[in-house]
Amino acid sequence: MIRRNDGRGLVLITGSSGRIGSALARRLSKQYYVVGADLEGPPYPPEDVDWIFVDLVSDESTQQALSVVEQRYGKHIASVVHLAAYYDFSG
Repeated sequence: MIRRNDGRGLVLITGSSGRIGSALARRLSKQYYVVGADLEGPPYPPEDVDWIFVDLVSDESTQQALSVVEQRYGKHIASVVHLAAYYDFSG
């Protein structure tokens, strides 16, 4: 488990590599320990946050990602901000 010695709470942000998610992650990382949860591949969350890969459409992937969060950071999460989106521009 990664230990956070500075006393900041953990905030998990889905969609942290998106326009809104990355801006929020950068802002919150000044006050909280931020972990981004996104699909594998670019764009990546901001460099000042940790991140894990997750496909929120898959129950198995989501459960595995939450297990990784628990193993690395513990069971206490101050907040989850869900900004992940699924969209299709094909019309």
